[in-house]
Amino acid sequence: MPQRSADEARDQASFVARLRDKDAAACEALVRQFGGKMLTIAHRYLRCDEDCADAVQEALVSAFQAIGTFAGQSKLDTWLHRILVNACLMKLRNRSRRQTCSIEDLLPAFGESGHYAKAICGWRTGPDERLLLDETRRARPPLYRRFARGLQDRTAAQGHRAAQHG
Repeated sequence: MPQRSADEARDQASFVARLRDKDAAACEALVRQFGGKMLTIAHRYLRCDEDCADAVQEALVSAFQAIGTFAGQSKLDTWLHRILVNACLMKLRNRSRRQTCSIEDLLPAFGESGHYAKAICGWRTGPDERLLLDETRRARPPLYRRFARGLQDRTAAQGHRAAQHG
């Protein structure tokens, strides 16, 4: 059994040497051999197909750029796994910083007959103005909303007192 392990190490070392020499066939072999497994691993972290494909591509590019630093103390697939996990974690960090919202509510809905499922609302304000108003309302910080509510309460109380004394 140790003989097989030594053969695997020699095979890996020669494969890595070909990768370091930018051998196109070796690069293609790396993608073909590990790409599917890397995509499966990326799905455990990201779930979104596009993000998974991006993470695998970023990991492979990073691996090709850093192949000179691969010391060979671990297996090549272990090294690739670590690079991929780092790429997935970066995607998750970036996703948490970037807010996304669905546009499904803004799109028209159609019934089975092909007609609009909901009645079309009037166009007094354009969709861009309505969207801006909705975003502005949601974007106000809670402190502002509490202040505005308190201001309304004080104004109502002053109006009530003035009506009593007036």
